[in-house]
Amino acid sequence: MSTASASQDLDHVIAVATRYIEQHLGEDPLQWSEVIDHLKARGYTDEATLAVTRAVLDLERTDLMFYAREGKRRPRLGDAAPAPLHEVAAAVLALPWPCTRNDRPGGSRSIWESFDELGGRYRHCDVYEAMHTLLKGHELKSSRVYWQRTVLPSRFDTAGRFAHRAEAVAAQPPASPARQQLEADLVAAYVATLRHRYLREHPIGELRADVYEPTVRRVVEAKAAADVVTVAHAWAQAAAYRYAANTLDDRTTVDSIAVLLPVAPAGTARSFLEHVAADCFEVELIYPDGETFRHEQLT
Repeated sequence: MSTASASQDLDHVIAVATRYIEQHLGEDPLQWSEVIDHLKARGYTDEATLAVTRAVLDLERTDLMFYAREGKRRPRLGDAAPAPLHEVAAAVLALPWPCTRNDRPGGSRSIWESFDELGGRYRHCDVYEAMHTLLKGHELKSSRVYWQRTVLPSRFDTAGRFAHRAEAVAAQPPASPARQQLEADLVAAYVATLRHRYLREHPIGELRADVYEPTVRRVVEAKAAADVVTVAHAWAQAAAYRYAANTLDDRTTVDSIAVLLPVAPAGTARSFLEHVAADCFEVELIYPDGETFRHEQLT
């Protein structure tokens, strides 16, 4: 059978499922198994599950049906409204992982179980969409029906993601592609949070600052690690940019310097920054914190 004919056959079965659901929606919830049995009785065994899934999603997305925890029925006042998928995805990730409601190996749960555990706060179709389009292959892995949490930090956890990557490239030299990419990604994530104008790779004589923010007259030097040698290098570069910018221009174009790191420095690295801030001039420390970036002014 060709791909085109297979697709046409599936469209036909979806239409059969859709008609059956529309005809049997009422005050008494229609169960998933009833629709599956209806299709199988007509010989649509192989396509039944996929066809019902597609039919249910289409009907719910267009507000012709509501998939409540007790079954499929007509929409009612007070039913969950459409929600931003990022909000739904965050709610799914906030569930206990591994799943603790059953003894299934690996602590997995189905999309329906995720929807059910969220207590009806979100539409079933939005939970399905968030898990498939935002979380699958990143925060969650799926084996057809059952889903498990991956070991990777969530893309919605900026701090966790950068800390994980920094740890992975810590032993590599500064010029390695992985560390350079981490640094570039760190800068991109940081500037995305700025509400004022900024310039990347800003030329200052023969030097180039990772970020220059003319509104606040700040230069930022980013690094892919937070050890004392790397932190010292970052501070020295930022200080050099400040000196060069104000020397080459009759005006003071740089007031402050900042170092941008994938994690908050600790121990000797932090002590170094506090020392030079007190001994020379203040420095701003910037690093991921949750979903955004924290700024610490060291003086």
